[in-house]
Amino acid sequence: MASYRQRGTSWRAEVSIKGFRDSATFDTKAQARAWASKRETELREQAEGKLPDYTFTEAIDRYMLEVSPKKKTCENELKRLNAFKNKFPKLVAKPIAMVTTDDLVRWRDARLKEVKPATVRRDGNILSGLFTVARREWKWIRESPMADLKMPSPPAHRDRRITEDEIYRLCTAASWDNEKPTNSTQQIIIAFLLAIETAMRAGEIQNLTWNRVFLAERYVTLTETKNGTKRNVPLSRRAVELLEFMADIDKENVFNINHGSFDTLWRKLRDRCEIEDLHFHDSRHEACTRLARKLEVLDLARMIGHKDLRSLMIYYNATASEIANRLD
Repeated sequence: MASYRQRGTSWRAEVSIKGFRDSATFDTKAQARAWASKRETELREQAEGKLPDYTFTEAIDRYMLEVSPKKKTCENELKRLNAFKNKFPKLVAKPIAMVTTDDLVRWRDARLKEVKPATVRRDGNILSGLFTVARREWKWIRESPMADLKMPSPPAHRDRRITEDEIYRLCTAASWDNEKPTNSTQQIIIAFLLAIETAMRAGEIQNLTWNRVFLAERYVTLTETKNGTKRNVPLSRRAVELLEFMADIDKENVFNINHGSFDTLWRKLRDRCEIEDLHFHDSRHEACTRLARKLEVLDLARMIGHKDLRSLMIYYNATASEIANRLD
Protein backbone atom coordinates (compact mmCIF):
# COMPACT_ATOMS: atom_id res chain seq x y z
CA MET A 1 0.00 0.00 0.00
CA ALA A 2 1.39 3.39 -0.98
CA SER A 3 1.33 6.46 1.24
CA TYR A 4 1.63 10.09 0.17
CA ARG A 5 2.85 13.14 2.06
CA GLN A 6 2.98 16.73 0.97
CA ARG A 7 6.19 18.60 1.70
CA GLY A 8 5.90 22.23 0.76
CA THR A 9 5.05 22.26 -2.91
CA SER A 10 6.16 18.64 -3.48
CA TRP A 11 4.58 15.23 -2.92
CA ARG A 12 6.50 12.26 -1.52
CA ALA A 13 5.32 8.74 -2.30
CA GLU A 14 6.37 5.75 -0.19
CA VAL A 15 5.71 2.10 -1.07
CA SER A 16 6.36 -1.10 0.86
CA ILE A 17 5.79 -4.64 -0.41
CA LYS A 18 6.85 -7.65 1.68
CA GLY A 19 9.87 -5.90 3.17
CA PHE A 20 10.90 -4.12 -0.02
CA ARG A 21 10.65 -0.35 0.34
CA ASP A 22 11.17 2.66 -1.90
CA SER A 23 10.23 6.33 -2.01
CA ALA A 24 10.45 9.31 -4.35
CA THR A 25 9.40 12.98 -4.52
CA PHE A 26 7.34 14.59 -7.30
CA ASP A 27 5.89 17.96 -8.22
CA THR A 28 2.27 16.74 -8.18
CA LYS A 29 0.27 14.08 -6.37
CA ALA A 30 -0.80 12.62 -9.73
CA GLN A 31 2.84 12.00 -10.64
CA ALA A 32 3.44 10.44 -7.22
CA ARG A 33 0.42 8.10 -7.66
CA ALA A 34 1.56 7.01 -11.14
CA TRP A 35 5.06 6.23 -9.89
CA ALA A 36 3.78 4.38 -6.82
CA SER A 37 1.48 2.18 -8.91
CA LYS A 38 4.33 1.15 -11.19
CA ARG A 39 6.80 0.72 -8.35
CA GLU A 40 4.45 -1.47 -6.32
CA THR A 41 4.25 -3.88 -9.24
CA GLU A 42 8.05 -3.96 -9.53
CA LEU A 43 8.56 -4.54 -5.81
CA ARG A 44 5.97 -7.31 -5.80
CA GLU A 45 7.86 -9.03 -8.61
CA GLN A 46 11.11 -8.60 -6.73
CA ALA A 47 9.53 -10.10 -3.60
CA GLU A 48 8.62 -13.10 -5.74
CA GLY A 49 12.19 -13.43 -7.01
CA LYS A 50 11.78 -11.59 -10.31
CA LEU A 51 13.97 -8.68 -11.44
CA PRO A 52 12.66 -5.56 -13.21
CA ASP A 53 13.47 -5.39 -16.91
CA TYR A 54 15.42 -2.12 -16.94
CA THR A 55 18.19 -1.48 -19.45
CA PHE A 56 21.71 -0.46 -18.56
CA THR A 57 20.91 2.92 -20.14
CA GLU A 58 17.97 3.44 -17.79
CA ALA A 59 20.19 2.58 -14.84
CA ILE A 60 22.79 5.11 -15.96
CA ASP A 61 20.14 7.79 -16.47
CA ARG A 62 18.67 7.22 -13.00
CA TYR A 63 22.11 7.24 -11.42
CA MET A 64 22.94 10.53 -13.17
CA LEU A 65 19.67 12.03 -11.96
CA GLU A 66 19.61 10.79 -8.37
CA VAL A 67 23.15 9.91 -7.26
CA SER A 68 25.72 11.92 -9.23
CA PRO A 69 24.32 15.36 -8.23
CA LYS A 70 25.10 14.57 -4.58
CA LYS A 71 28.82 14.28 -5.31
CA LYS A 72 31.47 16.98 -5.51
CA THR A 73 32.70 15.31 -8.71
CA CYS A 74 29.24 15.52 -10.31
CA GLU A 75 30.23 17.42 -13.45
CA ASN A 76 33.10 15.08 -14.25
CA GLU A 77 31.03 11.99 -13.46
CA LEU A 78 28.18 13.08 -15.74
CA LYS A 79 30.66 13.71 -18.54
CA ARG A 80 32.19 10.25 -18.16
CA LEU A 81 28.83 8.46 -17.99
CA ASN A 82 27.52 10.25 -21.08
CA ALA A 83 30.72 9.34 -22.93
CA PHE A 84 30.29 5.72 -21.82
CA LYS A 85 26.76 5.60 -23.21
CA ASN A 86 27.82 7.09 -26.53
CA LYS A 87 30.90 4.90 -26.85
CA PHE A 88 29.25 1.55 -26.05
CA PRO A 89 25.66 1.68 -27.34
CA LYS A 90 25.24 -2.11 -27.64
CA LEU A 91 26.36 -2.69 -24.07
CA VAL A 92 24.11 -0.05 -22.51
CA ALA A 93 21.13 -1.31 -24.52
CA LYS A 94 21.22 -4.62 -22.62
CA PRO A 95 19.01 -5.19 -19.56
CA ILE A 96 21.18 -4.27 -16.60
CA ALA A 97 20.43 -7.64 -14.99
CA MET A 98 21.95 -9.30 -18.07
CA VAL A 99 25.23 -7.34 -18.05
CA THR A 100 28.03 -9.82 -17.29
CA THR A 101 31.64 -9.62 -16.17
CA ASP A 102 32.61 -10.75 -19.69
CA ASP A 103 30.84 -7.67 -21.10
CA LEU A 104 32.90 -5.45 -18.82
CA VAL A 105 36.11 -7.33 -19.65
CA ARG A 106 35.55 -6.42 -23.29
CA TRP A 107 34.84 -2.82 -22.28
CA ARG A 108 38.02 -2.67 -20.17
CA ASP A 109 40.24 -4.12 -22.89
CA ALA A 110 38.80 -1.82 -25.56
CA ARG A 111 39.39 1.23 -23.37
CA LEU A 112 42.95 0.20 -22.51
CA LYS A 113 43.79 0.41 -26.22
CA GLU A 114 42.72 4.08 -26.24
CA VAL A 115 43.42 5.58 -22.82
CA LYS A 116 45.76 5.19 -19.85
CA PRO A 117 45.07 2.57 -17.17
CA ALA A 118 44.37 5.33 -14.63
CA THR A 119 41.48 6.57 -16.80
CA VAL A 120 40.02 3.07 -17.01
CA ARG A 121 40.26 2.77 -13.22
CA ARG A 122 38.38 6.06 -12.74
CA ASP A 123 35.64 4.99 -15.14
CA GLY A 124 35.49 1.60 -13.45
CA ASN A 125 35.04 3.18 -10.03
CA ILE A 126 32.01 5.08 -11.32
CA LEU A 127 30.49 1.94 -12.86
CA SER A 128 31.15 0.00 -9.66
CA GLY A 129 29.25 2.65 -7.70
CA LEU A 130 26.36 2.45 -10.16
CA PHE A 131 26.07 -1.35 -9.91
CA THR A 132 26.29 -1.16 -6.12
CA VAL A 133 23.35 1.26 -5.94
CA ALA A 134 21.40 -0.81 -8.46
CA ARG A 135 21.90 -3.89 -6.29
CA ARG A 136 21.51 -2.50 -2.78
CA GLU A 137 18.92 0.24 -3.20
CA TRP A 138 17.01 -0.26 -6.43
CA LYS A 139 17.04 -4.10 -6.35
CA TRP A 140 17.52 -4.16 -10.13
CA ILE A 141 20.30 -6.77 -10.02
CA ARG A 142 21.27 -9.55 -7.62
CA GLU A 143 25.03 -9.12 -7.86
CA SER A 144 27.47 -6.67 -9.40
CA PRO A 145 29.31 -7.81 -12.55
CA MET A 146 32.17 -5.57 -11.39
CA ALA A 147 32.87 -7.86 -8.43
CA ASP A 148 35.02 -10.29 -10.45
CA LEU A 149 36.47 -7.74 -12.88
CA LYS A 150 40.22 -7.22 -12.57
CA MET A 151 41.02 -3.55 -13.06
CA PRO A 152 44.43 -2.17 -14.13
CA SER A 153 46.89 -1.78 -11.30
CA PRO A 154 47.16 1.73 -9.87
CA PRO A 155 50.17 3.71 -11.07
CA ALA A 156 53.21 4.08 -8.83
CA HIS A 157 53.03 7.09 -6.54
CA ARG A 158 54.98 10.13 -7.71
CA ASP A 159 58.07 11.00 -5.69
CA ARG A 160 58.95 14.20 -7.55
CA ARG A 161 60.73 16.75 -5.37
CA ILE A 162 61.07 20.44 -6.20
CA THR A 163 64.52 22.01 -6.11
CA GLU A 164 65.42 25.54 -5.08
CA ASP A 165 66.89 26.02 -8.55
CA GLU A 166 63.52 25.20 -10.13
CA ILE A 167 61.75 27.65 -7.81
CA TYR A 168 64.30 30.34 -8.74
CA ARG A 169 63.82 29.68 -12.46
CA LEU A 170 60.04 29.88 -12.15
CA CYS A 171 60.20 33.17 -10.25
CA THR A 172 62.68 34.60 -12.75
CA ALA A 173 60.55 33.56 -15.73
CA ALA A 174 57.54 35.31 -14.13
CA SER A 175 59.66 38.41 -13.34
CA TRP A 176 58.60 38.14 -9.72
CA ASP A 177 60.91 39.19 -6.90
CA ASN A 178 59.09 38.97 -3.57
CA GLU A 179 56.60 41.75 -4.21
CA LYS A 180 52.92 42.43 -4.95
CA PRO A 181 52.00 40.70 -8.23
CA THR A 182 51.23 42.79 -11.28
CA ASN A 183 49.79 40.04 -13.50
CA SER A 184 48.21 36.58 -13.37
CA THR A 185 51.47 34.73 -13.99
CA GLN A 186 52.97 36.28 -10.88
CA GLN A 187 49.87 35.27 -8.94
CA ILE A 188 50.50 31.70 -10.12
CA ILE A 189 54.00 31.83 -8.63
CA ILE A 190 52.66 33.08 -5.30
CA ALA A 191 50.02 30.34 -5.31
CA PHE A 192 52.71 27.72 -6.02
CA LEU A 193 54.95 28.97 -3.22
CA LEU A 194 51.96 29.10 -0.87
CA ALA A 195 51.21 25.47 -1.74
CA ILE A 196 54.78 24.50 -0.82
CA GLU A 197 54.37 26.26 2.54
CA THR A 198 50.93 24.84 3.40
CA ALA A 199 50.37 21.63 1.35
CA MET A 200 47.06 23.08 0.13
CA ARG A 201 45.80 21.73 -3.15
CA ALA A 202 45.47 23.95 -6.23
CA GLY A 203 41.66 23.96 -6.00
CA GLU A 204 41.75 24.88 -2.32
CA ILE A 205 44.03 27.82 -3.07
CA GLN A 206 41.94 28.96 -6.04
CA ASN A 207 38.77 28.96 -3.92
CA LEU A 208 40.33 30.82 -0.99
CA THR A 209 38.40 33.96 0.02
CA TRP A 210 39.50 36.75 2.35
CA ASN A 211 36.74 36.11 4.88
CA ARG A 212 38.43 32.78 5.62
CA VAL A 213 41.96 34.18 5.96
CA PHE A 214 43.13 35.13 9.46
CA LEU A 215 46.63 36.54 9.12
CA ALA A 216 46.91 37.79 12.71
CA GLU A 217 46.07 34.31 14.04
CA ARG A 218 48.12 32.70 11.23
CA TYR A 219 45.63 30.27 9.73
CA VAL A 220 43.12 29.94 6.91
CA THR A 221 39.86 27.97 6.93
CA LEU A 222 39.04 25.61 4.07
CA THR A 223 35.36 24.79 3.76
CA GLU A 224 35.59 22.89 0.46
CA THR A 225 38.17 20.11 0.56
CA LYS A 226 38.73 16.87 -1.35
CA ASN A 227 37.39 14.68 1.46
CA GLY A 228 34.54 17.09 2.23
CA THR A 229 35.77 17.90 5.74
CA LYS A 230 36.33 21.49 6.82
CA ARG A 231 39.84 22.15 8.13
CA ASN A 232 41.99 24.99 9.42
CA VAL A 233 45.44 25.28 7.86
CA PRO A 234 48.22 26.85 9.97
CA LEU A 235 50.39 29.41 8.22
CA SER A 236 54.16 29.76 8.45
CA ARG A 237 55.60 33.27 8.55
CA ARG A 238 56.51 32.88 4.89
CA ALA A 239 52.92 31.83 4.05
CA VAL A 240 51.60 34.94 5.83
CA GLU A 241 54.03 37.07 3.82
CA LEU A 242 52.87 35.51 0.54
CA LEU A 243 49.22 36.19 1.38
CA GLU A 244 50.03 39.78 2.33
CA PHE A 245 51.36 40.28 -1.20
CA MET A 246 47.83 39.46 -2.44
CA ALA A 247 46.07 42.01 -0.23
CA ASP A 248 43.89 44.65 -1.94
CA ILE A 249 44.01 42.95 -5.35
CA ASP A 250 40.49 41.56 -5.01
CA LYS A 251 38.03 42.33 -2.22
CA GLU A 252 36.54 38.82 -2.13
CA ASN A 253 38.94 36.27 -3.62
CA VAL A 254 42.56 35.96 -2.58
CA PHE A 255 43.55 34.93 -6.10
CA ASN A 256 41.48 36.44 -8.89
CA ILE A 257 42.70 34.12 -11.64
CA ASN A 258 39.98 32.56 -13.78
CA HIS A 259 39.76 28.88 -12.83
CA GLY A 260 39.85 27.84 -16.47
CA SER A 261 43.11 29.76 -16.98
CA PHE A 262 44.94 28.58 -13.86
CA ASP A 263 46.29 25.31 -15.28
CA THR A 264 47.11 26.89 -18.65
CA LEU A 265 49.12 29.71 -17.05
CA TRP A 266 50.98 27.23 -14.85
CA ARG A 267 51.92 24.97 -17.78
CA LYS A 268 53.06 27.92 -19.89
CA LEU A 269 55.28 29.18 -17.08
CA ARG A 270 56.74 25.74 -16.41
CA ASP A 271 57.41 25.08 -20.10
CA ARG A 272 59.05 28.50 -20.49
CA CYS A 273 61.56 27.40 -17.85
CA GLU A 274 62.08 24.06 -19.66
CA ILE A 275 61.39 22.19 -16.42
CA GLU A 276 60.45 18.59 -17.13
CA ASP A 277 57.86 16.45 -15.38
CA LEU A 278 56.71 19.05 -12.86
CA HIS A 279 53.05 19.22 -11.84
CA PHE A 280 51.50 21.85 -9.61
CA HIS A 281 50.36 19.03 -7.30
CA ASP A 282 54.01 18.10 -6.71
CA SER A 283 54.03 21.09 -4.37
CA ARG A 284 51.93 19.01 -1.97
CA HIS A 285 54.57 16.28 -1.90
CA GLU A 286 57.28 18.87 -1.33
CA ALA A 287 55.29 20.58 1.40
CA CYS A 288 54.55 17.35 3.29
CA THR A 289 58.21 16.32 3.19
CA ARG A 290 59.36 19.71 4.49
CA LEU A 291 56.64 19.94 7.14
CA ALA A 292 57.46 16.45 8.42
CA ARG A 293 60.75 17.85 9.72
CA LYS A 294 58.88 20.34 11.89
CA LEU A 295 55.59 18.71 12.93
CA GLU A 296 54.53 15.61 14.82
CA VAL A 297 52.79 13.10 12.57
CA LEU A 298 49.30 13.75 14.00
CA ASP A 299 49.70 17.52 13.58
CA LEU A 300 50.91 17.00 10.01
CA ALA A 301 47.93 14.75 9.18
CA ARG A 302 45.52 17.30 10.62
CA MET A 303 47.15 20.18 8.72
CA ILE A 304 47.02 18.51 5.31
CA GLY A 305 43.63 16.86 5.86
CA HIS A 306 44.47 13.14 5.94
CA LYS A 307 42.25 10.94 8.09
CA ASP A 308 44.35 7.84 7.38
CA LEU A 309 47.96 8.18 8.52
CA ARG A 310 49.02 5.66 5.88
CA SER A 311 48.15 8.26 3.25
CA LEU A 312 51.04 10.38 4.52
CA MET A 313 53.47 7.86 3.07
CA ILE A 314 52.22 8.77 -0.40
CA TYR A 315 53.31 12.37 0.06
CA TYR A 316 56.32 12.05 2.35
CA ASN A 317 59.31 11.74 0.01
CA ALA A 318 62.44 12.49 2.01
CA THR A 319 65.60 11.24 0.28
CA ALA A 320 67.93 8.75 1.94
CA SER A 321 70.57 11.49 2.23
CA GLU A 322 68.13 13.83 3.99
CA ILE A 323 67.23 11.14 6.49
CA ALA A 324 70.91 10.24 7.00
CA ASN A 325 71.74 13.86 7.83
CA ARG A 326 69.31 13.70 10.75
CA LEU A 327 70.97 10.62 12.22
CA ASP A 328 73.61 10.85 14.92
